[in-house]
Order: sequence, then structure tokens, then C-alpha cells
Amino acid sequence: AGIIPLTSCTGGFAEYAVVPAHFLVHATPKASALTLGASILPMSIWYYMLTYKLHVTEGSTVLFPHAAIDGVHLGLQIAALKGAKVIAVVEGEQEVQLLQQLDVEVDIVDTRVDPLVDTVLQLTDGLGVDCVCWWSWLQGDTLGCRDLLRVLTIDGKLAVNVPQHIGPAEQQLMAYKGLSLTYFALHAWLGDPIRQGRWLHVMSEVVRLVHEGLVRPHMHDTFELHRLRDAISCIEKHANLGLVAVVPPGPG
Repeated sequence: AGIIPLTSCTGGFAEYAVVPAHFLVHATPKASALTLGASILPMSIWYYMLTYKLHVTEGSTVLFPHAAIDGVHLGLQIAALKGAKVIAVVEGEQEVQLLQQLDVEVDIVDTRVDPLVDTVLQLTDGLGVDCVCWWSWLQGDTLGCRDLLRVLTIDGKLAVNVPQHIGPAEQQLMAYKGLSLTYFALHAWLGDPIRQGRWLHVMSEVVRLVHEGLVRPHMHDTFELHRLRDAISCIEKHANLGLVAVVPPGPG
């Protein structure tokens, strides 16, 4: 059996599919097809970003805003496996409980009670973090770009999944600290034939991590196809603590 990741924003359903070999890896009996189908693409994105773009290794310090939303918990676990010091930013008891279930060594900053900048600087002995992985940017986000730039160390890296409006003051701060901005750029990686061999390696590696119990994907909910609008709404509102999957309708 194999798992085929969706490589377009629209996606789709089919009984059969023809895909390039570098998009197909063997599944593992240690996880359901549903869980792997929902998690293999975000896991691969996180592995690629942390390994090849941010160069996270033992001793690195990585901050994950909105750590319990969507697939951010996957990146958090991968960074911890690499020996990084992981700091997770959450808002609410449910998000705290989800991260505690992962059994990963992580410092949790709950913005309901903890001031972000002061707490992160205290956790890093005033040095700041090497990387901020801002995947789940929220409309009207209470986490400001300036605060995330302030907690980055000199020559730190800010990784985002959507273009950010960075004002003159933030640009000045980035230049002063020597900060760099990078994008997850999913579709650029998938469409680049030069990276195909590396992509296959990444997919195989993340399946191995799940098989050995080193990364534990968390499913928020499953929606049948006729509830596709509900699934999209859940994701757009960032109400999903973990992953969302859309499945074909059941018999009858």
C-alpha cells in the first residue's frame, strides 16, 4: 500500500491515480491510512524546512507560534528529535493539553498568562531563538510580527507560510539584527525536478519516524466529502487542534 500526498490546493478524490515515483512511499502498519494520508505532506514540509532551509541541529533553539494548530505539532516533534530546544506558543488549556500528550520535551508559553517577549528571553538566558516557524498565521493574530522579530537572536531566521506585510520599523529591526526571511514555498519544492530525489528521501524518512513512534500525528477531526465546506471552514478559522482529513462518504 502507498500514500500519495496531495500536491495542489484543490486536491481531489479518485479510485486510481498515476503519480511520479518520487511521490509514492510505502505505508506503515503502525498508523492508519487516514492518519498517514493527512499527515505525510505536512510532515514532509516540516522535515524539509527544518533540515535543509533552517539547518536545525542539536543546540538550535526554535520557536513555534500557534504550536497546537493544524500540523505545527509535527514540526515541533521533528525539531525536538534533532536535538533542538523547542519553545511552543499556545493560547488556552486545550492547546496545552495537546502538546503535553505528545510526550516531547518542550517549553510552553501560554500567551493568556505569559508575556511573549519577556518569557522567551528568560527561557533562552537573554539570547533569543535561532528560528521562528510561523506556519499558522491567523487573521487578526494577537502575535505581532515585531514581537517575533524581537525574540530572534542576531542572524536569526523567520520562516512563514504566507507573505507577511513587514512595515518600515520591522524592516529596520531585521536589518539591525541581520535577520532573514524564508518561506515554506511548498509548490516550488514539489515542482522542482532537481529536488525529486531529496523529496522521496524526506517522505521515506517521515514515514519511518511515524513507524518507530518518534513522531505522533494528532487528528482533530474527519469530515465526509459532503461536509467539505465544514472542513474548509474549520481550517480557515484555525479551529483545528491538529490535522483535518476529508474522506469519501460511507456506504449508503
